[in-house]
Amino acid sequence: MAHEATAILDLPSRPATITLGKYENLTLIGEGGMSRVYKGYDPTLDRPVAIKVITPDSREEPGTVTRRFQREARIAAGLNHPNVVTIYEFGKDQGVFFLVMEYLEGADLAQILRSRSLRALEDKLALMEQICAGVAAAHAHGLIHQDLKPGNVFRLPDGRVKILDFGLARFSAAPLTSNHLSGTPQYMSPEQIGGDPPDARSDVFALGALFYEILSGRRCFPAETFEAVFFQVLQRQPDSVRSHDPSLPEIADNILQKALTKDPEARFADASELAEAITWLRRVVAGEGSQSEAASALNLPSPPPSLPIGTSAVAGDPEPSREKIDKPDADRARVTFASEDGGDRELVAGCRPAKTLLELSKGAGIPHYHECGGRGRCSTCRVRVLSGDGLGPRTRVEEGLAGRLGWGPEIRLACQAAVVGDVEVQRLIHDTRDFGLLRFENRHEPPRETALAVLAVQIRNLPELLQRSVPYDTVHVLNRFFLEAGEPVLAAGERLDESRSDGFSALFGIDGGTAADKCRTAARAALRIRARLGELARYTRAYYDVELRTSLGLDFGRTVLGHLGHPTQMHPTAIGDFGAGARQLAAKDAAPATRVLASEDLINVLEGELHFNEVLTGPSAASNYEILDFVKADAVVMVQESFATIAERPHQAAEIFYRLLFEIEPGVQPLFAGTDMALQGKKLMEMLGQAVRGLDRLEEIRPAVEELGRRHVDYGVELRHYDAVEQALLETFRQVLGKRWSVDLRLAWSAVYNQLAGIMIEAGELAR
Repeated sequence: MAHEATAILDLPSRPATITLGKYENLTLIGEGGMSRVYKGYDPTLDRPVAIKVITPDSREEPGTVTRRFQREARIAAGLNHPNVVTIYEFGKDQGVFFLVMEYLEGADLAQILRSRSLRALEDKLALMEQICAGVAAAHAHGLIHQDLKPGNVFRLPDGRVKILDFGLARFSAAPLTSNHLSGTPQYMSPEQIGGDPPDARSDVFALGALFYEILSGRRCFPAETFEAVFFQVLQRQPDSVRSHDPSLPEIADNILQKALTKDPEARFADASELAEAITWLRRVVAGEGSQSEAASALNLPSPPPSLPIGTSAVAGDPEPSREKIDKPDADRARVTFASEDGGDRELVAGCRPAKTLLELSKGAGIPHYHECGGRGRCSTCRVRVLSGDGLGPRTRVEEGLAGRLGWGPEIRLACQAAVVGDVEVQRLIHDTRDFGLLRFENRHEPPRETALAVLAVQIRNLPELLQRSVPYDTVHVLNRFFLEAGEPVLAAGERLDESRSDGFSALFGIDGGTAADKCRTAARAALRIRARLGELARYTRAYYDVELRTSLGLDFGRTVLGHLGHPTQMHPTAIGDFGAGARQLAAKDAAPATRVLASEDLINVLEGELHFNEVLTGPSAASNYEILDFVKADAVVMVQESFATIAERPHQAAEIFYRLLFEIEPGVQPLFAGTDMALQGKKLMEMLGQAVRGLDRLEEIRPAVEELGRRHVDYGVELRHYDAVEQALLETFRQVLGKRWSVDLRLAWSAVYNQLAGIMIEAGELAR
């Protein structure tokens, strides 16, 4: 689950001949934003190989990148499929983790599409089937590619297809924005652009865009700038693929529409379902099945009547000829958006049923700003009517906003204004900076009112520290403070909201949950911080002759939560003076030792779960409370706090554990034959550290724990071995902790271990 966190060293970027491990004559053949690929020679097996290394990224800790690279590489190595590049070895040399793969001769799909050498429909469909097969194999292993594009599809001279970069794309793709988005814009799904975790359906969207390009010879989202591509992906449906190739059957459009729908729930569930659809498409093309049979088998709507080639769909309707527009027709309206980029934009809209101006502009690819999502809660989509009376009356929602903001009759809200006749309008929020802002705003959920818990942590004697310490010592102590106090917040999966030189605030519950969940997580983090800051006070007293005095305040209440900041650095912010109560509690506490003070609002939520005392923090203060502990011992807190001590002696703990394990279960020892036990011990402690830190967010670490369980099956681990591991772990911790070991702590560790082991065992049984 965790591996050696060694810093990544850089390899030369210039073409050079170098050696890595046993591999000789390495020559640079490819370079991306965060990876390099070398051609090398394996003298043992007398064959050429391709070797990939990850280059450093200043945004992330090197250890984090290498752990991810190593984990994903091992998962990718488990893929054994003819349409996936074969991975031979994963190793480390000269401080560099590297991945050794088969060396491929041929051309990638990007080169093939540029050369227009792929002409026969049968060849295109055969290529698509192989791509689906390779991706489906990955999805069956729970692996998501995340960067499917022509450059990651390779065709050999014999026609076989290989998918490249499985499991590594998230780390090797160049980030295209300062929001750390990774991928290629034209093939990214709406949820990837929106910052949501991708799944197999995200790969399906990328495959849809890729197949659209294979079949039509044109990109699905052909805009030239990143912002314009993002807008098209988020807001615009691509043209019919048959408008580019009329020979395609209509079922091809239905398949691509399902793959490319904006809603992930409406797409094919994974690549295997899409593969079945491509197989049906091949049968229809070959005359072995009808389109109605294919639609029925794939649960698709029957193919609609096709549009005459040469017409275009604007706002959902075929564009009529000029002769048709010039004749009065109550079913159609001409809408002009004045002063757009490149001049006025004239659109034709159907009036039965009527569309809103916003729907019309979005359908035509006009980047019309609408922060609230077109629900009439903001004024950002407003327009000025220049001529014509082709808009319906104001809705009740629009009337309310117009009255509040004092609009005249010429100002309309595009999301509420129905098109019923000819009209000329001009967008009032209309410049390139707003256009870019739209892309970033669409990544985030709309503002909402919600209840949050807030924790304030403050240093009370910063002036004394500044007076009695030299500058470098002061900075060192403050950084130690932020490390010790901030880590429990981050380990709980929560967010540091505001940092100052004398402390910070943290918000709990941004991602939802009950009031009790939010307050409980905040109180748990506060108690962990209290213990850490007590140790830090002793440290500063011993080494710097000044005892760092700190306070913690907790509060709970409602606030408006919205994403604020520069478009490239927006983050959820509690708007207004939310959190002032927690900061005041921390600021007013004059007790010599660090305490956790809480407001009555928070205590009311957790009253039955906490030990607390009522305290006064000032002559006119309302009732406030000092939280002492949870009534029921919190297993997570106990385990996390005790492991902090164990982690200070990792070599001793690992040595004791393996000695005890081999005594308790001698049959385990052969599984470690030829293993460097010092390195194995280091991996063990890192694995335990990651698991313990992730206990507050178990669902996030569950996939890694499940993968560890599946790997243990491959290693030969049996069910009885888990009992031996538990016995050895508990006895190891007893010996390391000494007098700090207790019955409650033993029960806490046993509960946590069995929870993690249960996940591993279940995953392993499913893999057998």
